[in-house]
Amino acid sequence: MTESSFIGMLCISLGTLVGLFFTVGKPIIKLNTTLTKALSRLDAVEERQKENRVTLKDIQEKSHDSHRRIHARIDNVENRVDEIDDRVLKLENSK
Repeated sequence: MTESSFIGMLCISLGTLVGLFFTVGKPIIKLNTTLTKALSRLDAVEERQKENRVTLKDIQEKSHDSHRRIHARIDNVENRVDEIDDRVLKLENSK
């Protein structure tokens, strides 16, 4: 093997290795970038979900209080209607 054929084979081998690195390395680097973006988006979604849980809990508590007040008003109106009904019956019986 002569010196020039050795250098030629060395250049071809190095060129093949560099080509293989770019062929395999570029998709791996792109995959790593995509995974990093996906993880950061997932973290943002988790934060929003935590905020929404707190908000949902507040809404549920306010809704419960609102329903309690509405039912209390309905009970008061029912009591007043019953009182009026009793008064009407008394008036009808007194005639």
